[in-house]
Amino acid sequence: ANIIISRIHNFTVDLAKAGKNVKEIQEIVEAAYPGKALSRSQVYKIMKALKNGENVDYNRGIDTTKTVRTPYFIESVRSEIEADRKLTIPQLVSRLSACRRTIWLAINNDLGLRKKSSRWPKLLCDK
Repeated sequence: ANIIISRIHNFTVDLAKAGKNVKEIQEIVEAAYPGKALSRSQVYKIMKALKNGENVDYNRGIDTTKTVRTPYFIESVRSEIEADRKLTIPQLVSRLSACRRTIWLAINNDLGLRKKSSRWPKLLCDK
């Protein structure tokens, strides 16, 4: 359903860029996608955004912060951790400009590192 909505949205944007008015856009979209045309207010919003030079891409449900865990990215995570073992995930997020989940997956799945304990057991500590 989301793919169909994005197609309708993109089709409406293309018609608006072609210089069609609201009534023409609604008639053409209704003919192409019966019962699924955008409302008049939505078409007006698209036309206003185009006129103001704003972004009119359909981004609903799309995560734009995704970072692919490439070998280069994984190696940069490894080098950051090796340089300073006390780095926290929020610090890595700010240094590498990636989301928490991506860094966590790189550390746990790709590098195989785990946080076992934040302290040494009392039996193993020297006093």
